[in-house]
Amino acid sequence: MKRSKYKSLNHGSTVIVTKSFEQLKTVVDWAFNKGKIIPGYISRNNSFPFCISVDGDCIGYTEQMDRALYYMPYDEFLKKARVKQPENN
Repeated sequence: MKRSKYKSLNHGSTVIVTKSFEQLKTVVDWAFNKGKIIPGYISRNNSFPFCISVDGDCIGYTEQMDRALYYMPYDEFLKKARVKQPENN
C-alpha cells in the first residue's frame, strides 16, 4: 500500500480546521460525495474550532489543537480538494 504524502488530505495525521458551521458543512458534504461514512454527531457539532480527518472510510474529528501533526487551514482544503468557496462563507 502506498503511503500518503505528508500534509495531503488523505494523510492520517492531517486534519482540516473548520471555524464555523458553514465550513464544517462544506467539508462534510465533500467527504460524503467522496463516499466517506459521516457519523451523525459530526454534522450536529456546534463548537469551533472543530478539526476533521478525512483519512479512511469514516471521517473522524478532534476538538483539540494538539492532536494532529498538521492542521490544514480551511482555505488550503478548498484548494487541495478543488472545492469552490461557498457564497455565504
